[in-house]
Amino acid sequence: MFGNLILSTTFVISFGLFLLLLLIALGVDFQSIFASTKKAGRVGRHVDCKVVVYELNVALLQSGLLMRDALAFDGKDERKAQIASLRKTKAQRKQYLDLLARGAVADQGRHLMAAVVITNKDFMGLEDEFIRLIEANQMKAAKPELLLRLRAALFSHIEAVNAFLQFHQQAGIKSDNAVV
Repeated sequence: MFGNLILSTTFVISFGLFLLLLLIALGVDFQSIFASTKKAGRVGRHVDCKVVVYELNVALLQSGLLMRDALAFDGKDERKAQIASLRKTKAQRKQYLDLLARGAVADQGRHLMAAVVITNKDFMGLEDEFIRLIEANQMKAAKPELLLRLRAALFSHIEAVNAFLQFHQQAGIKSDNAVV
């Protein structure tokens, strides 16, 4: 199937398929995600930490797909649309991280949240560099950036977020401790 494609195209397609499979594997219940997003907009409501983590993971994976698409599209307008969507997703991720930070209880929870913040900072720095390369139309420099460093940073950030959730679940902390 991939015999006639160049290696970089094969990597981009494989990365996209991997992200899609990972998204499916999360088993995200989109109705509960949208319901919790509506709740999160209301002041004084509790937010389910598990749902916020799922929303954050979906937004992170969506960012990966948007970056992949920015590399795959040939037109400058198409790339600009992908970058605009990426910036919008970046703002959503910040909101989810703020919600998670409010739910960090106990010393271990705060320690794990600090790890989430550090991995987020690393990922966002690389993401900003990637956006700069795409906007400067430096596609050859952006491809290795995405395929090597950025993808690794994305997955380490997802692992840190999932470790935070796992701690909350194992410690028996009620999932509605994150107060908006």
